[in-house]
Amino acid sequence: TGNLFTSLLPRDQDWLELLEDHQSGTLMARTIEDPEAENLLCSYQYHPDQELYSTWITPLDSCQPLTDAAIPGVESTGERQRKLMLHVDDSYRIRFISPQTARLIGHQPAEIIGQLLPQVLGPLAKPLTEIDIREQLEETLHARITFPDEYTFWADIIFHATEDNGIFICEIDDVSYRKDLEAEIERQRNELSFTRQKLSMIVDTTTLMQEEATTHDKLEVIVEKIVQSHSFQRAAILLIDDKSVRDRYYAGFTGKSLDALLANLDLQSLLHYTDIDGDQKDAFVIHEVSGFVEMAGFDWTDQHHLLLPVRQPNKTAGFLLLDQPRERLLPDSVVIGLLSLFAGQIAAYLEEVELRQELLLTEQNYRNLFDNSRLAIILADAKDGRIVDINQHTLELFGYKRERLLDMLIWELRPDDYRETAQRNFQEAVKAGYGKYGNIPILRSDGGKILVEYDALVTQFQGRPVLQSYYRDITERQRMEFSVIQSQKLAGLGQLSAGVAHELRNPLGIINSSLYYINSCVERDELSFNDSIRKHLGIIKAEVERSRRIIENLLSFSRISKAEVEPVHINQLLQNTLDLVQKELLVNDITLETSFAQLTPLMLNLDQLKQAFLNIILNSTQAMPSGGTLQVSTSILENMIIIRFSDTGVGIPADQISDVLNPFFTTKSPGEGTGLGLSLTHSIIQRTGGSLHVESELEKGTSVTVKIPVK
Repeated sequence: TGNLFTSLLPRDQDWLELLEDHQSGTLMARTIEDPEAENLLCSYQYHPDQELYSTWITPLDSCQPLTDAAIPGVESTGERQRKLMLHVDDSYRIRFISPQTARLIGHQPAEIIGQLLPQVLGPLAKPLTEIDIREQLEETLHARITFPDEYTFWADIIFHATEDNGIFICEIDDVSYRKDLEAEIERQRNELSFTRQKLSMIVDTTTLMQEEATTHDKLEVIVEKIVQSHSFQRAAILLIDDKSVRDRYYAGFTGKSLDALLANLDLQSLLHYTDIDGDQKDAFVIHEVSGFVEMAGFDWTDQHHLLLPVRQPNKTAGFLLLDQPRERLLPDSVVIGLLSLFAGQIAAYLEEVELRQELLLTEQNYRNLFDNSRLAIILADAKDGRIVDINQHTLELFGYKRERLLDMLIWELRPDDYRETAQRNFQEAVKAGYGKYGNIPILRSDGGKILVEYDALVTQFQGRPVLQSYYRDITERQRMEFSVIQSQKLAGLGQLSAGVAHELRNPLGIINSSLYYINSCVERDELSFNDSIRKHLGIIKAEVERSRRIIENLLSFSRISKAEVEPVHINQLLQNTLDLVQKELLVNDITLETSFAQLTPLMLNLDQLKQAFLNIILNSTQAMPSGGTLQVSTSILENMIIIRFSDTGVGIPADQISDVLNPFFTTKSPGEGTGLGLSLTHSIIQRTGGSLHVESELEKGTSVTVKIPVK
């Protein structure tokens, strides 16, 4: 409606002379307010069919191509970063492009105008044009762009409307650096998943060794799990007796192929190499022909084998043998270290089996087994609980002198706040004749604490009834279980991250719009907009508070609790966990219904309970891919708090319900789940003294009921 050049230098006549001589071009211009600074880039193009010129006027700073160094927090990669803008019509045909943008693409403006957008951006950008342009205005689209110089990058593309209803601005922003970050996050997530599987297997194998089963059955299962979870296709546990193989347990081998392999191994050399006074190697590689191989810098063949000694005190009880590694490469030191730990577990288990067998043989061998047991054994008078005998390992494990222990009551080994419970457990075991207890804190003589589990039975000692207890140190195992819980938590956070990102993007977009409006008012110094400014400041404050709550919820969930037990408000914990998955519920069209009864706080492990509730909620949401309803309720019945999670998902077949709490069992497709979530959740709930029960019906849904005792 006015003269475009009124506020620009050169003046009108200069422009007219320029336009008469040239059909297109670019020049530097100045504003009347600052005639000394050439701060504008002016590009123009003549359109003879419409008898008019189109002009692009841009501040010089915004026309510069971005570089890695210009992006906060991103290290330079040496690759170019681009931000481009051009005009297209509703058929995606390019109607205008500035010379600066054309140079970045690699063509002259005349070569680009009139072409379709995919012809310029490359064939990978074709999906952009398969939707009506008006339906994707102001939406951030993603595409792979390829320019004539073969530079390829990921880009965010946004179409904006103009005053001309048939012309649209296309803004292209190079985001390759972001894709690189996403790839690195995915790599680290895969490494974390690998570590979690190994730690889970350690916990699972330790539990298996404590179950009632024959040695044969347990070792058969263990060797199968090693093949399933590690980098080798074949594995065998070889138990040695009198310098020959007395028992063997294998997976991946046939009996014939294992016989052929053992015929080529010199067992005498292996035993000498792992002798208690020898090299004490935890793992080594042997070649059937050339002998022992350094564990670095060699090409793996079918004649190479990894061996890990199953070493008991003063002897090598056998070997864990593995070969045919996947990708024909020796695994890294982390995997070999975990396998060495399994060999140690097998050794400890075999030792425990031997001790139990010898205990049953004769009373004559009792004293020898008692004094040399790798378990801490304590005998306490069944009437008053005074300790009457101990073995050497008890002194080593608890750190007391023999005379001091023989002057103590058995519950005095516990910290002050656990002694009442310990006395009650002692009386229950004496009454029942047997007891089994886990996660028991023991106070060492130096003031330190360890965690043990123990079996106790009533027997006779020197003509009087005693409670004989066998203690096992599980402090390290508890640390491993804690690592598994943290891995599960991080996996859950990975699933939640996309939803949280969307949640934060919305308030930040609103804040940005309000700030833009306020800035425009301030620049024009229009006091009449005071009420509007106050309104927008209120919007900004509300959205910042909303973002803060989202971030605090996420941080609260990821934070590691330092206390073993602490007051836990069940309803608040449930609400915080549901807040984290709110976006995922919305995206998947899942309706949330809650009903919380009034509950008192319980003394529980907050960190573990967080993970248990999240596992159940995520399982429910994943069972409703087409939407549905998730109901979460709490109630109290007969001194038990009842937490119920019900979904309307796909359900679980009746013949699989009994397996859902078993480790590694999953109803999901391969690659979509480890089968550890509900198993871990079940273990956490059991530690509270409670229970977990699953009910389901195909196509109708699943209910998970958690019961936790009030005391």
